[in-house]
Amino acid sequence: MEMHTVSAQGLSFIGLFLQADWIVKAVIIILFLASAMSWAIIFSKWHMLRQYNREADETSSTFSDASMDKIDGRFNHGGSTQYMVSIAAQEWRQMKRFSGLDQRQLGLQRLEQLLAMHMDQERERMSTQMSVLASVGSMAAFVGLFGTVWGIMNSFQAIATSKNTSLAVVAPGIAEALFATAIGLLVAIPASVGYSKLTSSINSYAMRMEIFSQELLAWCMRL
Repeated sequence: MEMHTVSAQGLSFIGLFLQADWIVKAVIIILFLASAMSWAIIFSKWHMLRQYNREADETSSTFSDASMDKIDGRFNHGGSTQYMVSIAAQEWRQMKRFSGLDQRQLGLQRLEQLLAMHMDQERERMSTQMSVLASVGSMAAFVGLFGTVWGIMNSFQAIATSKNTSLAVVAPGIAEALFATAIGLLVAIPASVGYSKLTSSINSYAMRMEIFSQELLAWCMRL
């Protein structure tokens, strides 16, 4: 393990990275890649949930002012709640043709199953890649800790090689160690917070879909 003396310029982020051991460099690169992936997932999920909630607001206002007879094919091209209205409208039109109570009950059961299946698919879609955030949030700090341990090992080897305990000898390894630790925390904290916030938002939207599905079923029961 080769050691270098550290200058004032070398204490900058770029300087610390360039003078670091190749193991520490690999750790930092991995952490930066994990951070980029985490932020991409966070912004993608945030945008998707924001769009879904905006479309849900529009669907609620439009649906409350319309009857099933007036609902047209535009809902087929919308978001999750709009598609739910489209499913309910199609089933409602079919149930209108039924004269028997038993047939209508079967139609309502079919609609309930279709809505439940759609909501499960949407939950699964919204939850994709969330495990990546959870993994980054829990593992990034430990990956940074590995770089910390490696930097401290470099410092001890430098002391053993030079038989000198001055700060100039141990500073490079200590700086690398602290730098890797800081990067690990900077990656882990946003990923953990993002996972927690997004999970809460996904659960809230799933509850919103569940309530809306009950409203659709109640509407169809008025036949």
